[in-house]
Amino acid sequence: MIIRPVCGEDVSRVTALTQQLGYGTITEAVIVQHIDRIIKATHDFVDVAVEQDRVVGYVVLHLVPIFHQPGYIATITALVVEEQLRSQGIGQALLQHIEQKAKALGVIKLEVLSNKRREDAHRFYRQNGYEERSHCFVKILNPNAHYY
Repeated sequence: MIIRPVCGEDVSRVTALTQQLGYGTITEAVIVQHIDRIIKATHDFVDVAVEQDRVVGYVVLHLVPIFHQPGYIATITALVVEEQLRSQGIGQALLQHIEQKAKALGVIKLEVLSNKRREDAHRFYRQNGYEERSHCFVKILNPNAHYY
């Protein structure tokens, strides 16, 4: 398995994996827009896990500069592995990869966003050294947007 930055050829597989994550209405056109934006960005990253020339997982990382001290806070906003291949080390490899990347970029705190209903994911993050520390308060600003 290799882990590399996402590219345009990955659109259909990234879309399918995003749908497996529970975002069934996501389209390839939207994924193309996200990939284009992230490729041009300096603080956003999508890396994919590839086995036998097939994208089998991905992780998304966003960096935010800290105003009151040097460094960044980073957030993993998505980590998904193909359903049939879960619990085989791919997610762990993606997580370790993105942690190393974040550390090299000067991140001092790494957070993970995970829906309350994803209990298996929460167990996975706890097993990898993450802990629940704070509450997140959310306000939907666009009620017409599809957001979980």
